Amino acid sequence: MVDIDFDACHIQMLYREKKKPAPENPYVFKKGDDDDKRNIAKKLLLTTLNYKRGDKETPGQVWRRVIYASEVEADYHSDYDTVKGILFELEELHAPIKEDFYSGKGLSLQNKEAEIMRKIMKSCINKDIPILPCHDGCSVKASDAIRVKEIFDSVTPLPATPEPLIGDPDKVKKKIEEWLYWNPCDKRHGDIKVEYKQIIGTE
Repeated sequence: MVDIDFDACHIQMLYREKKKPAPENPYVFKKGDDDDKRNIAKKLLLTTLNYKRGDKETPGQVWRRVIYASEVEADYHSDYDTVKGILFELEELHAPIKEDFYSGKGLSLQNKEAEIMRKIMKSCINKDIPILPCHDGCSVKASDAIRVKEIFDSVTPLPATPEPLIGDPDKVKKKIEEWLYWNPCDKRHGDIKVEYKQIIGTE
């Protein structure tokens, strides 16, 4: 299987609205350099876009509430000052779109993302290509990856990256489990769950 998803989808959308190039590394930290801090930055960045600042909130209140809402202190055992420092780095890096921080704009970005994925899924279905969607990406058979990436490119100019999942059964298993968890369990989904549990030996 191959996983294809957008690169920092919401951030790319905002920069395209401003007609400016997005930073090559939108999360400040690169993969492998400090994965925990990168994960903290990613969650903080998405939280800043979904949090809507109140009219009477001070900057200090906003930062504290965003950090609390992101849950990164508990998830990554980080202290408040360290997390706030990462938040400040994100604000500095994304100065061109800073006005969208704490605006609650994330909901409309999610809607745009969902509409893009709906078009991609519909195109795949029309071409008889099996697709396992998950948020702003999907998993497909390796033999279909080139065709699906072409569909991504035909639907939107947003950058997307294919990542092979062959040889990593844990990643495949996680993707399928997420899909089964979030999709309604009608009869067919129930049958799939039973078959899947039999395959991985949990029943």
